[in-house]
Amino acid sequence: MAGKRISGTHTTVIPSAETVARFALGLPSVKKVGLGEITMAKSARNSEPKIIIRELNPSVLQVKVIAKGKAQLLRVSTRDQKKAIEALERQFSDSY
Repeated sequence: MAGKRISGTHTTVIPSAETVARFALGLPSVKKVGLGEITMAKSARNSEPKIIIRELNPSVLQVKVIAKGKAQLLRVSTRDQKKAIEALERQFSDSY
């Protein structure tokens, strides 16, 4: 992934994190998405993909995407954190 609104030193992105990042970039409340490190997930390889959202400060969210034995961190810069969280949870909570 590349572009003006994508940042980070990591250029590799796992497929599930790419889906989340592209969705986030389409939200009016999101300014930028930073790609973070990829690690091995502690969850089972065949478990359902999931996201964990953590507020780092009033304008930045850390979104951990876990799928197929791997996890990737995304840093999402927002104009409106509440709207971004609601949209991400609505999109990825049940089906993800």
